[in-house]
Amino acid sequence: MTIVAGTAFADTEFGHTGRVDAHRLRDIFGYPGARCLYTGSQGSETLTSLVIRSPVVHARNATSGRDYQAVGWRARLQKLQSGSWTNVAVTGIERELATDLFPAEFSRKSIAVSSPGRYRTLVVMYWYSPEATTVVGRAVHRVDHYAILFNGEQATEADHNCAG
Repeated sequence: MTIVAGTAFADTEFGHTGRVDAHRLRDIFGYPGARCLYTGSQGSETLTSLVIRSPVVHARNATSGRDYQAVGWRARLQKLQSGSWTNVAVTGIERELATDLFPAEFSRKSIAVSSPGRYRTLVVMYWYSPEATTVVGRAVHRVDHYAILFNGEQATEADHNCAG
């Protein structure tokens, strides 16, 4: 008997620069990387905010021993305007300590939506110098799976963006 595993498509990497190490988004079908929160009655729902799950970011494995490093992340909200995605909001950077074995323990981020449209989220991850003052590495990923919640109850999932 042959068993073929299905592919669980995850986030899309938009590239990285500098010195980075293991990182990923928590973003697969059935376990989306962001939630689109809507309020209102059926037929007149309004997208009010997006809640983005924190990424998994490890310190660089630079030595034969245990490595510690300050790492960080932020979320960028983009809106589809005139056929291209434009940054409309950004969260502050959250910094935490990670090791090469254990990722940083970050919290999720919430971004309010102020006007109707199509929205998506980019997650930017950072690795810092030993004194934690200079960014030495950066990775950008796009969230590809969104949970759709109406008045707090999950209704469905969407791929690539939220419409509201």
